[in-house]
Amino acid sequence: MITPIQNQSHLVGRFSLSSRQTQQLVPSTSANRFISQIHETSFQPQIESHARFNILNEYMSLFGKLKPPHIAKPLNDLNDLIIFDKNYIEYLKDKEQISHLIPDKVFIALPGHESASEEMLNSLIRQYPNYFERQGPYVRNKVTKEEWDLRDSSNHPLKVAGRLVPADLFLNKKINDKYILVAGSAHLTSKWRLSDKINKAVAQVHYEMKGGAMEGVPIYRDQLEKRVDSYLDQLKTERPSIRFVTLVHTEASWSQHPDIYISPEEKNYTAENIGKELTIRTERETFKRLENNSDYILMNIQPFYMPLKTIEKDPDLAKHFYDLHAEMPQAYRNYRSDLKAFFNPLMDYLKKYV
Repeated sequence: MITPIQNQSHLVGRFSLSSRQTQQLVPSTSANRFISQIHETSFQPQIESHARFNILNEYMSLFGKLKPPHIAKPLNDLNDLIIFDKNYIEYLKDKEQISHLIPDKVFIALPGHESASEEMLNSLIRQYPNYFERQGPYVRNKVTKEEWDLRDSSNHPLKVAGRLVPADLFLNKKINDKYILVAGSAHLTSKWRLSDKINKAVAQVHYEMKGGAMEGVPIYRDQLEKRVDSYLDQLKTERPSIRFVTLVHTEASWSQHPDIYISPEEKNYTAENIGKELTIRTERETFKRLENNSDYILMNIQPFYMPLKTIEKDPDLAKHFYDLHAEMPQAYRNYRSDLKAFFNPLMDYLKKYV
C-alpha cells in the first residue's frame, strides 16, 4: 500500500516524503541524482519573457475584461506554448516522485498513436533547443542531464515529453467528428484521474449523464460543448491558442492527484485571514494542431499558484475575482465542494479591495 503524500500547506508545488519512504519508493538512479543536485536557484529561464513571467498579468491582459466562460484566444508566440519559469526544476522534481509513486496512473496511451506522439516530441525538441536535444534514439534534457532511449519500449514518446516539460500533455484525435483523448501524461491534475478521461470525447471528459443526472462541469453541456467542438475544428496548425482556468483554492500544490494527495484540514475562514490562507490556482492551457498528423491536437495544461493576497494591490484583479464569483451559477458552486467552506468570507474579503 502506498502511503499518501502529505501536503505542506502553501508551499507552492511541494509535497514531502519521509526519508524512509523516499528510499523505498524512489529508486536511486543517475538521473535521480542529477535532478536532486539541482537547486531552483541554479536555473534561469533561457526565454527572456519567461524570466519575467507573471501568470495573472497574462491572464488579465487576455481575459480580464471578458465575461466567462471563455473558449480560447490566439497564442502569438510559439515559445509560449509552455512556460519555463524559475520553478521549472521544482515541477520536474514533483513529476519524478509522482512517476515512481503511481507510474500506471500518470501516463496512458492507447495503441496506434505512436506517430503523432513522436511528431509532438520532435516538435517540442525543435521548439526549445536550449533545453532539449535528440541524437538518434536518445533524447536529452540539457538542464538536468537526464537521458531517454526511445528504443526502450517503456519510453513512449509522449511519456518522455511529459518528463521534459513543466506541464501535463494530452493528445486528442478527431474520430467520427469528435475529438477523443487518446494519450496523456498527467502528473499535475487537480483532483481527477487520467484513467477516468482516456478514450472519451472532449465533452465526456467534462461531463457525463448518469441515471438521468449530469455529473461534471455544470455549465459545459449548455454553454460550452458546441462552442468548444467548433473551435477545435477551426484550429489551424500555424495558429495555436490559449485559455485559462482560474480558481481560488484552499491549498497550493501543483499536483493534487486523488491517489496520493490529502487536502489540508478545513479552517475557520474569515474576511480577515482568508487572504493569507487561500491561493489562486491558474491552469494555463494551450492548444496546437500537429502538422503532419493534422487530425491530432496537442493540449498542454500547466498549473500556477499565487497567494490570494496578491489581489490586495490590484483593484482590477480584485474586481475581476469578485465578479467572477458573484456571477458564478449555483450549480457550479455546488460542483466546487470546497467553495462552500469559504465563499461568504471570500466575497467579504474581495469587497474590501474592489
